[in-house]
Amino acid sequence: SRMWNDRRLATVHARRGAHAPLPAALPATDFSAFGRALAAQEAIFVRAPGREECVPDDIVSRFGIGSFVIVPLISDGRCLGFMTCDQRGEVFTLDEAEVELLTTFGTLIAAFLERAIEQSDLRRLNELKSQFAALASHELRTPAAAIYGAVRTLDEREADLPPEQRDE
Repeated sequence: SRMWNDRRLATVHARRGAHAPLPAALPATDFSAFGRALAAQEAIFVRAPGREECVPDDIVSRFGIGSFVIVPLISDGRCLGFMTCDQRGEVFTLDEAEVELLTTFGTLIAAFLERAIEQSDLRRLNELKSQFAALASHELRTPAAAIYGAVRTLDEREADLPPEQRDE
């Protein structure tokens, strides 16, 4: 799966048995339903994509796209991506309650994604902290060892030093 931070790309998956190879990504601007879902910040049901002009006709016919739902994954006002739902190119209907339920699922998924991103960031920061501590420990160990050695030598040979040097 692909996460879209910039909302410029929409990954579209071909259904089984599609004749033409599917490009890895298509501009989301070619699909007005993505813009509508993002603007509304809720799931958008598209019963007939060709008739509603939200998907170019050549894409609809080439890939056998039927009804579908686009659910924006929004967390704290930021779109983390989109989830699309279809029935393998078949035309179907959804009532308002089902679309609202998908919007709720999108909100929950976005919260889980946000949490996963935060956990990943925390693991990365923890690793950086460990690397810094190891480097700082290594860099401080050499001067500390030299100072410790000098103090120990002075301590062991204190009796051999003249009184004026002992006071320094």
